[in-house]
Amino acid sequence: MRTVNKLKLIGLTVLVLPLLYCSKSGSGSQDSSKLDSISQEQKIILSRLDTIEGNQKTLLKNSETQAKTLSTIEKSIKSINTDKKDIANNQNKGDKVYNIPIGDSFVLGPKDAKVTVIEWMDFQ
Repeated sequence: MRTVNKLKLIGLTVLVLPLLYCSKSGSGSQDSSKLDSISQEQKIILSRLDTIEGNQKTLLKNSETQAKTLSTIEKSIKSINTDKKDIANNQNKGDKVYNIPIGDSFVLGPKDAKVTVIEWMDFQ
């Protein structure tokens, strides 16, 4: 940002000093109109530079936001991959036992069977 301001100052100096020198030489109204024209063009250029600087700030903010989002997504993907590996490892072991009380639900077969298959249904 300081570099842009320095460039603006240098540009102003380069444009204005020769005009001041020429205006002292006595050509009068022609030099004055040229100076006004150059001054207007310089204002347009400075306005465009300000617009470019604002756009650059916006792009920088957007890229920082995108980098944070990408980092969050990468962490989520790593977590999902870890969960998948854990699930795959547990499925291969087959040693998980879940004790689910069946209460007074309908049962087919003996109540003291070694394996019980439970089916959940949602009728909504």
